[in-house]
Amino acid sequence: RHKPRQVRVAGLPDAFDEAFVQVVSANLALMENGGRYPLAGDGTAAILLQETALVSAAAKGFETNPAGRLAVSGNGLLRFRATRIASSRQFTIRGRVRTTKNKVVRNQQVFFCDISGVILGHSPIDSAGNFSLQAATPPNGVVRVGMPLDRWEIVDDERTVRDGFTWLRVDDARSPIEFWV
Repeated sequence: RHKPRQVRVAGLPDAFDEAFVQVVSANLALMENGGRYPLAGDGTAAILLQETALVSAAAKGFETNPAGRLAVSGNGLLRFRATRIASSRQFTIRGRVRTTKNKVVRNQQVFFCDISGVILGHSPIDSAGNFSLQAATPPNGVVRVGMPLDRWEIVDDERTVRDGFTWLRVDDARSPIEFWV
């Protein structure tokens, strides 16, 4: 039987509620909440690892060091350090999500990753189908944007679709974007 592994993210304000730990492994589709674990108010989370996985931490307006760690189940503490992102190194993506029948998609999450799959942040979709995220600009300027695959599939004729995510360059995100699902 596998024991939960502890994760601690230092450097966040007390009871910061826009932070989570992401676990990515070969069995991601079987993981509860798509491998996302919210951080408790003290900056900790208990994650269950059944195999080697990439573990990363994400917090809105912060970047973490290291960006990610390969981990297995065990008793060791996985530590991350969060630092506030300088506004000159941030980008903002705004957009909306609609179905192919032009219906509003609401009460879901949109996720943003860098090219290596490290979560940069996430944004809720509001009741009008809009989202907005401010995050650190990745070194190569490429951002992946997507929604959990267990709920939706992105319909995208203009961009390459890979595993439920579409690719955007940060420069492309200056104007609002639309997702069709």
